[in-house]
Amino acid sequence: MAEPNPHVEGMGAITPMAYQKEAVQRAIMQLRPRLLLADAVGFGKTIEVGMILSELMKRGQADRILVLAKKSLLAQFQAELWNRFAVPLVRLDSTGLAKLQLNIPASKNPFEMYHRIIISIDTLKDIVRCSHFLEDTRWDVVVIDEAHNVAGGSNPEKHLSYRLARRLAWRTNSMLLTTATPHNGKRETFGQLISLLAPSAIPGPKLREYEASDIKPFFLMRFKEDVRADINLDLNVWVRGEKLRLARIDGPEVRGKTRAAGLSARDWLRARILVQAVTLHTVQDKAGKYGRYSAEILVDGSNVNDELVETGHAVYREY
Repeated sequence: MAEPNPHVEGMGAITPMAYQKEAVQRAIMQLRPRLLLADAVGFGKTIEVGMILSELMKRGQADRILVLAKKSLLAQFQAELWNRFAVPLVRLDSTGLAKLQLNIPASKNPFEMYHRIIISIDTLKDIVRCSHFLEDTRWDVVVIDEAHNVAGGSNPEKHLSYRLARRLAWRTNSMLLTTATPHNGKRETFGQLISLLAPSAIPGPKLREYEASDIKPFFLMRFKEDVRADINLDLNVWVRGEKLRLARIDGPEVRGKTRAAGLSARDWLRARILVQAVTLHTVQDKAGKYGRYSAEILVDGSNVNDELVETGHAVYREY
C-alpha cells in the first residue's frame, strides 16, 4: 500500500515551502489525483506540478505523462521539470510530429512512441490528422498549463481547445490544471474547468449551480495573504554581477539596520535601492532553490519601496 503522506524533503533541487507541500498532499489524497492549481501569479505552480509528478512517479502512477503548455513556454517548462526534478519530457511540435510519422508505420500511434511528452495545445489543435491517435492513447497524468485557455468561454462546444482538453480528461487517470486566472467572472467558466477534473462534481448542464464545498477537493487557490507566513527569505542574490540582498522588510535584518540608522524601513531602503531595472521574478530565479512567489514587480530605483513593501520584501545594496 502506498504511503499516505508525500516525502517532499529532498524531492528536487528546491527548498519546498509549506503551501507547496500542501498542494502535493491535496493531490495524493485522491485515488485519482485531479486538481486545479490556481494560486496567484508567481507562487511556483510549475514547482508544485513537478513535486506532484515526482511523488506520483515514486508511487508508480506517472509512467505516461502528457504536458500541454503555450508554445512560448515549452522550453522553460521542460527545463524546469528536468533541472529541478529530473522529469524527462520529449518536446514535440508539428514539424517533429511530422518527422516522427515519416519514420514509423502509418498505423503506429506517434503518441505511444514516447512515454513523457510536452507539446503545445495549439499544435494538437492544428494537427487534425492526429486526433484519432489521441482517442486511442491513455495517459497516467495530463498537465495543462495556463488552463484558462481551455475553459471554453460562454459556448464551450464551439471551442476546439475545450473539446480537446475534455477528450484528454477522459483518457487520463490523473489531471493537473494550472492557472492564475481561473475565473472570468462567470460561474460556468470556472465550472467548466472543474468539470474536466470531475464531471459529476457539478450537477446540471450549465455548470452554474454549485457551492464551494462541492468543488473544494478539486482546486487550490492561495493569495499572498494566505502564504505570507511561509515566505521568510533573507539571502544574497546576484543581478548583473552585483551582490545584493533580498530580505523581509519586517525581518530582523532590516529592523536592526533601520533602528541603528534612526530611519524608517522605507527611508533606509530608498538609499540602497537597485538602480538597474529588473523584476523580483528574475531575482528569485537567480536565487535558484527558492522558486518564485510574487508577481513580476518592477524595481526601477524610484518606486522600489512603494512596490515591494506590498510583498513584504525588498532588494537592497549592502554598503
